[in-house]
Amino acid sequence: PQNPKTPISWKIYRYIKIQIKNYQADSDTCSKIPIGEYVRKTFSELVKENLIDRNEIERLQRPDYSKSTFDIQFPFMVKENSTFYEKVRYWKNQYHLNGELFFVCSQWFEVPANNDRPYYEAWLRKIKKQSE
Repeated sequence: PQNPKTPISWKIYRYIKIQIKNYQADSDTCSKIPIGEYVRKTFSELVKENLIDRNEIERLQRPDYSKSTFDIQFPFMVKENSTFYEKVRYWKNQYHLNGELFFVCSQWFEVPANNDRPYYEAWLRKIKKQSE
């Protein structure tokens, strides 16, 4: 019998526990790669497959969009002549999109107090889904 002081039933508890395990199993593949490497790898694939449209390219250069979408403190990507470009904040390898060169932000974190991975993964799913 269920303890009346228990806030949730055992059935619900088991269900939640299974859902958490399933989520962890699904994300284990990409979680094994450090977030910075994961961003570089998957963003390169998006660029290669030409999945980032002009509007998204414009949004990715805005600090407010980057903050709300990825929870990062700098624009996701910038041109070298951008006022936001700081060499230490961006990877040296450039990405070629729509005939222009961009640097991608290198400031990605994966600690309990600041985990950018879920934000990036949500954006990545959105971009991939739009291309289907």
